[in-house]
Amino acid sequence: MPVKRPLIRYHGGKWLLAPWIIANMPAHDWQNYGEAFQGIVERLRGVVIENRDAKQVMAKHDSPETLHYVDPPYLMETRTDSGKDYRHEMTDAQHFELAEFLHGLQGPVMVSGYRCDLYDSAFRGWHRIDREALADGARKRIESLWFSPSAAPARLI
Repeated sequence: MPVKRPLIRYHGGKWLLAPWIIANMPAHDWQNYGEAFQGIVERLRGVVIENRDAKQVMAKHDSPETLHYVDPPYLMETRTDSGKDYRHEMTDAQHFELAEFLHGLQGPVMVSGYRCDLYDSAFRGWHRIDREALADGARKRIESLWFSPSAAPARLI
């Protein structure tokens, strides 16, 4: 069905409209929060956020002093849902490939997830800590943290 008249009418040049556009842009909204963000700004000072493959980011920043905290999508076998929780899922083969990559990093590594045969095999020789947590709609589950040999839990926690 054709539109008979525009929903918004604008009578004037772009320079008359510019202040309204600028005032209503999302980027401008941040200015209105002022001091509320001061604590966040201080906390994130020096933090780098990169939108790239995790292995590329870890390889770029790896050093003996770099702690790599890795929280991949849970393995399908450890889930109770339909497996559609993440935008980017991982196959078992990709989890194993990630584990092999993590073994090659210089820095200490922590991996979070649920205990399963694949992780028990892939992280054999690493220290594991299990803790009860609420997940899947407040259902009790045991979550695990695996620590690489260079990430002694006593040193990190």
